[in-house]
Amino acid sequence: MSKLSETSVNVLIGLLVRSGEYEGKQDIWLRWCDRNGEIYLAGRELAKQAEASLSQECQKSKRLAEQLKKLSFEPE
Repeated sequence: MSKLSETSVNVLIGLLVRSGEYEGKQDIWLRWCDRNGEIYLAGRELAKQAEASLSQECQKSKRLAEQLKKLSFEPE
């Protein structure tokens, strides 16, 4: 059996009990959080947030392209 290292490690995560909807189910959940109580997003939540961000950026790009066309500049 190996001996544990005597080096200590500070862990800056915690668990919170939250009531609400998670992955389509209403219940009480244990959620990972940082030391300030901010919840870490789970896989599907993170993907949903990334998708929303991408959608916003696409809309912004389209608006900018339209503005450039109005100024007689053709974007690539």
